[in-house]
Amino acid sequence: MGYTLTPQELETYRRDGLVMPNTHLPDEAYQLAKRTVNGIIDRATENTREFTNVAHIPKRAGVPEGLDGGEEIFKLATSPAVVDFVEQCIGPDVVLWGTSIFAKPAGFGRAVQWHQDSNWWPMRPLVTCTMWLAIDDANVSNGCLRYIPGSHDWDVLPHLDEKAQGLLGSNIGQDLIDEKTARDVVLKAGQFSLHQANLVHGSNENNSTKRRAGLVMRYMPASSLFTREEDEAMVQRSLMKTGYTVTYAERPIWLVRGENRHPRNDYRVGHKNLEDLDAIAENARQAAKAWTPAHA
Repeated sequence: MGYTLTPQELETYRRDGLVMPNTHLPDEAYQLAKRTVNGIIDRATENTREFTNVAHIPKRAGVPEGLDGGEEIFKLATSPAVVDFVEQCIGPDVVLWGTSIFAKPAGFGRAVQWHQDSNWWPMRPLVTCTMWLAIDDANVSNGCLRYIPGSHDWDVLPHLDEKAQGLLGSNIGQDLIDEKTARDVVLKAGQFSLHQANLVHGSNENNSTKRRAGLVMRYMPASSLFTREEDEAMVQRSLMKTGYTVTYAERPIWLVRGENRHPRNDYRVGHKNLEDLDAIAENARQAAKAWTPAHA
């Protein structure tokens, strides 16, 4: 294992729901992310230039949600450079289930309203770790991530469509949030944060002259079940202002470290024509498995 989170960093993650480790991705990993994310943004349509829902699945025949560049994002998301940090937060059995790109163009990038990711997510128990990797410098002027420390311990709050001029189709009303307690996640390019599912977070619009792009990689412990039953209420909650609806019925998931701990997790749904990615994930899992005893 490379960088080890300090006891203080792990305590911050558990207490506040988010930590910014005092490190950054190795330059080779960051440059891969930067090059690939820039290519995806350059090819984006008007409706996807600020948000790409699934970045790690390649564009292939019969593969929903795939896009050019997905293979490279997948390699990064299954690499020790990333998964080593995730394992320290959620344990040794790790499932990769999602990625996104948030890219706020200079001068008009929209806000992301206050929300909890758990409002939309299908795993039960709802335990996750999200790595938010800064492709560009992220600061207050260009709309960096903001969060309410300790809110990961809250229940899921009501998310209502208030016709806000932001990216999400539903959000938490400001009367339920004390914004005076919010903290800014200021990151240099190549740095990252790690946060939990119930954390209340969002970001302001980008009124600066600099773009703010971030690659988000999402994981759950293999003891949780990735459920695929979607009711109409979940579909409606997942409708974004871009018109895109997030769905999970056919979403492929990968065991990237450790062992599967829930017998109902299905690692076959959505994997047609993705056999090379299956091999990458299994090789990463076996490499970590072989490495661990000698360094335990």
